[in-house]
Amino acid sequence: MKNLILLLLLVSGSLFAQNKVYTITEQYSGTKNTSLDKIIVTDPSGITETHNITHFLKDVVKYDSEFNKILNAVISKGYVLLNPSPNAHGDFVNMQSVFTRTWFLSEK
Repeated sequence: MKNLILLLLLVSGSLFAQNKVYTITEQYSGTKNTSLDKIIVTDPSGITETHNITHFLKDVVKYDSEFNKILNAVISKGYVLLNPSPNAHGDFVNMQSVFTRTWFLSEK
């Protein structure tokens, strides 16, 4: 009976894991402060990769180009964007406003 319960717990845990989902998280500074804009890509296994990109207030064309390269690299692996325009969430860190938003991509 213990083995059956353990097996059920293991199976149910894997059903709710992050399997086959990429996250792309952007953190950027606010209130006309352009010192921070970075993209954090997390693959389905939990490995993260950080990219510093041009702040959108400095050069929107360059920002779009850099962000689209990162996004398209994930899409080219067979993933589709689940939330095209996520809400930004703000926080106050080290006396500056920092905003975060996250896109989720699921395997096709």
